[in-house]
Amino acid sequence: MTPNMRRCRLIIAFGCMGIFGQPGSSTAQILASSGDHFTVNGVGQFILFVSYFHGLERPAETLSADFSWLESKGVMGVRVWPNATNPRLMRSNGQLDVMALRRLTSIVAQAARRGMIVDMTFTRESVPLLPNDHAFTIAEYRQAITSTANALRDRRNILFDLQNEWNNQAMTIADLNAIRSAVRSRHPALLVTASTSGNSYPEAAVNAFDVLAYHGSRDDAGRWADETGEIVAGLRAELARTPRRVAPIYLQEPNRFRYPADSLNYYDNTTAHYWTSAQKAKMAGAAGWTFHTAASFNLSSSTPLSELLLPGERDVLESLAAKLSQQSIWGIQTDDRAGSR
Repeated sequence: MTPNMRRCRLIIAFGCMGIFGQPGSSTAQILASSGDHFTVNGVGQFILFVSYFHGLERPAETLSADFSWLESKGVMGVRVWPNATNPRLMRSNGQLDVMALRRLTSIVAQAARRGMIVDMTFTRESVPLLPNDHAFTIAEYRQAITSTANALRDRRNILFDLQNEWNNQAMTIADLNAIRSAVRSRHPALLVTASTSGNSYPEAAVNAFDVLAYHGSRDDAGRWADETGEIVAGLRAELARTPRRVAPIYLQEPNRFRYPADSLNYYDNTTAHYWTSAQKAKMAGAAGWTFHTAASFNLSSSTPLSELLLPGERDVLESLAAKLSQQSIWGIQTDDRAGSR
């Protein structure tokens, strides 16, 4: 290992005890960042997430069973889309749906009891207009997200993605900055991001907030998995050229398995490719990685998530935490120039 690599990397085992140990379950989970990685209750963690998009529709008993099963597989976080469910969290007048907020709060509480994190990814484009509404304006969207932050101001096991793939939406960086400022006024400790997709590394890095949440390219041959380390390295290099210099890199939505209703040609049903991607993400120094699944697009039934997943997807999750544990190198940087949040 070169001197530069020694300065830039910590070689640690996933799940080892000590400063980078596994935190115990607690209702007071605190998600924060330190330089280029996440911490949970002050402990550095490579966080494994799973898509749970329509979680607000989940019956309470099934939600609890799902979270227990995910916890048993070493999953530390879920990613939900509060505006993609029925009822949706937000209304086009900027108000929140009381029932949806109650369900979202329940998800956060259930996750906290298991030592898990909730990535709340917001989608302005999925909120339908109320009668007589001509638009769901940026100002109304900002109001709704700020109200959500205020309602969850005592919770620390959450991450806000202000807009999924914002670069594909009618939104500007000025809009996002205004939303972030409003959110911070209600929940100063909250980690905030705005995810990007299919854009160049420089654009993703410049627009990173507390976390750089990135959606990379996909293909059905596994190149997306093999190139995971290069993606992380490219994002890190571009971050180094910005005033922020360093931030956690979160691979929020990599490829997924093909489901019968899928018509595009880039989905990948090879189990080993997902293990490869997650391991390469950790080795390269990413802060987190999501197992993305279309099973999360409809969670209104009482069928357990373990049964909604395709057999190959279950195989991925059965061994994913073990594969990450076997990956003894976590390539995070020791240089903490950006400080902590």
